Amino acid sequence: MKTILTSILCLLTLGLGAQNIIISGAVLDANTQKPVAYAHVGVPALAIGTISADNGKFVLKLPAKAKSNLLRISFIGYKSYEIAVADFEKGSDIQLTQATTNLTEIIVTDESKVEDIIRRAVRKIPKNYPNYPTTNTGFYRESKTDSNQVHTYLAEGVLKTHKLSYTKKKEGHVQIVEGRQVALVPDSILRRTGYFTSGHMSGLRFDVVQNREDFIDEKYFPSYKYWIAGVTSYNDRPVYIIGFDQEGDAKDGRMRGKIFIDTLSLAFIRTEFEITEEGIKKQSDYPLYSGRWKANKYIVNYRQQGDRWILGDATREGVYRDGGLYMNEYLVTEAPEGKGKPLAYMERIGRESAFRDITGEYDKDFWKDYNTSPLKEDLRETVSQKETTKLAEEVFTPENMERLKLRQDSIRMKQEDMVRSNTSAYLIETAKAKAFKGFQILSYSGVGVHMIQTPGAKMSMTYFKDSDKTEGISVTENVSEKQREYIYRSQMDFLFKDKFAFSWGFNYEFLDAIYKNVSLGVTYQQRLNKGRPLFFRLGVHYDRTKYMVKVGQAENTIGEFEAEKKTFKADKINMYYGSRARSLMGTASLSLELNPGTEIFVQAAYRRTFKEIPTAYLWERERFFLARKKEFIKDFDRLEVTRDDMRFDSNITDFNNWQFTIGVVKKTNFN
Repeated sequence: MKTILTSILCLLTLGLGAQNIIISGAVLDANTQKPVAYAHVGVPALAIGTISADNGKFVLKLPAKAKSNLLRISFIGYKSYEIAVADFEKGSDIQLTQATTNLTEIIVTDESKVEDIIRRAVRKIPKNYPNYPTTNTGFYRESKTDSNQVHTYLAEGVLKTHKLSYTKKKEGHVQIVEGRQVALVPDSILRRTGYFTSGHMSGLRFDVVQNREDFIDEKYFPSYKYWIAGVTSYNDRPVYIIGFDQEGDAKDGRMRGKIFIDTLSLAFIRTEFEITEEGIKKQSDYPLYSGRWKANKYIVNYRQQGDRWILGDATREGVYRDGGLYMNEYLVTEAPEGKGKPLAYMERIGRESAFRDITGEYDKDFWKDYNTSPLKEDLRETVSQKETTKLAEEVFTPENMERLKLRQDSIRMKQEDMVRSNTSAYLIETAKAKAFKGFQILSYSGVGVHMIQTPGAKMSMTYFKDSDKTEGISVTENVSEKQREYIYRSQMDFLFKDKFAFSWGFNYEFLDAIYKNVSLGVTYQQRLNKGRPLFFRLGVHYDRTKYMVKVGQAENTIGEFEAEKKTFKADKINMYYGSRARSLMGTASLSLELNPGTEIFVQAAYRRTFKEIPTAYLWERERFFLARKKEFIKDFDRLEVTRDDMRFDSNITDFNNWQFTIGVVKKTNFN
């Protein structure tokens, strides 16, 4: 009995010791006692942190082991404040003192020298930022107001973000861990206010250093003017403040703002910028927003972790054309040091997904142990934590429950793991199912081989100037045997209902034959597995093919002549002989998804020909600066062809044959 009691006591002690620590307080300016908004509050040793709200208040959740670490509060222009986690009293005010910087030697008037500071900072990116892939945990929020600044919806999520090395520009990927939303207007009205995608990619989209946005890209320097706007400090280190704006009428200079660069390491630690009036007109400017917006402003902060800097937080405020606001807020809450593993393929959220469509309902106890960014004042008034449950009951009326069944929150999804492998995979599949309410375009591009055979023979070809056959152009050559033709294949499938597609495609031979093929048909698609998508596609097509082998190049000794109502004048004319065919073509392909927008495919096709017509082809050569005439010849009364010295007017090949292709498929969703 004593042993059992001792064991129970040990377990209780361990359980209590494993409880998380929750610390809270407010960050204030020591002189004015005003709140310091968006100050970083974290434990550097554990790479865990959050930010203060616009009223200076913060809440930080830490594991029990954090008691032995230092808590650091820092913000641009202030001296950093440090205190042991164990010594911090819940609800305490943190008094930040403004830093004074006296660096007269950095006052630079020559714009070229300011540009050189940016140039050197860019060269140091591989040293100052991770040159290896990382995987961070972050918190994302997006919200929308109407033209009267009344909020229409709010969506939030804890995300895993996998970023590639800062030496690469290729985009990483994102996974949703938990997600929730609250809609403050009926869904029918919400849908009419706009359809937003890719917000959850903010940790990748708004990383201006990794993306080398144009105001730090040397090739755009002529489009901008730069100047030293001041000096400040961060973590007790001096910092350049460099202002930039569009240079005169330069249309490429589409941003204005400030760049903050650490004077010692030359690391970019903060950027504040907005899109110019000209820049906002661009219809496509990914990763930034553009086109349909009235204004767009961004703030991006980086924080130091060891000897490297990482993205800390990013905020974007978009002003819609009706005056409504669309906000994106992203905060890195946990950034483990070292290389990060890629996220499981089926847990990634595609760029085309709408974040609000893959989040669940609002719950006041939703976040549990996750760190989040605080709500702004206007959102706090709209969605107060004390009234969350009541608000959810009012918003999610019985009329909306059928719709909400398709968007259960992540907590309930996790209880169904025995049915669905994980929440993220299910949410992704739900998003994909919604995408198929419209249709997809599958664009195939590939290379392959057509097993079309032509025998080797001595061939002679003559085309006469007129029907009396007294004058003509002629060539005689030994034509080599061919077993196959190498081709380029392009195809577009218009897919609907996730099963059926109308298909259109064409082939070109890119060596020395004349090969033109067009096909039109239908395709059936079937997914073969539940993991990384593998598709089997079966198609039937009506196929038209023109295929000619080159007999040789004839000397034009008869001068100007007409062929099929076209006038030929060149001194040299290539002569081809072949066939035109009509066929039914069956295709079968396997396609493996590499990412949500790209597949790799292999395809086999077999043609069964029901009509073949011999034909010839003339193509002018050596006509510099003039269009070269070329034409298929259908008038065999003026054409004579021999093969091995015997008259020949048959088809040159058998079109009942196979074709094999390998390539990539690009997918575009229309919702």
